[in-house]
Amino acid sequence: MRRLSPFLLLVAACVPMRHDAGSSWTLSDPSGKATSCAIAATPAEWRRLRAVLGPEAAAVPEPPCDFVGTRVVVAWLRGLCVSPPVAVQTGTEEGVTVVTLVPNVRAEAGERTLVHVFVVAECPGQLAVVATLPDGAHGREQTLAVFPRH
Repeated sequence: MRRLSPFLLLVAACVPMRHDAGSSWTLSDPSGKATSCAIAATPAEWRRLRAVLGPEAAAVPEPPCDFVGTRVVVAWLRGLCVSPPVAVQTGTEEGVTVVTLVPNVRAEAGERTLVHVFVVAECPGQLAVVATLPDGAHGREQTLAVFPRH
């Protein structure tokens, strides 16, 4: 199991479908984990995800939500020049709730992985998590996951 190095924490009020301050956290992860995404719908699923995040996950409250009508999403964002803060944009396309994560772009060279943890409300349909990652002069969108109605 990979462990994260010291983290950078961002507590943001801009959280998809839930606008409580303290419902979003960004951690630094130089371990190089591939870009991916996972969702926790129960306290047990969250404990398993929290174990993957390692001791730096202590920055995220236990539990981060009550899991009654809410879920926790963990997104690993790997890319050149990414850094906090991570902007969160939401929308709906053809009945699918789309959450787009846009990390800040920094000037230093080198690849880095951020871990963004956020709380979402239950969706009436599918939930898609998309990341806009730096790619030359323009960002490229990458679908991290599409979760069925939960």
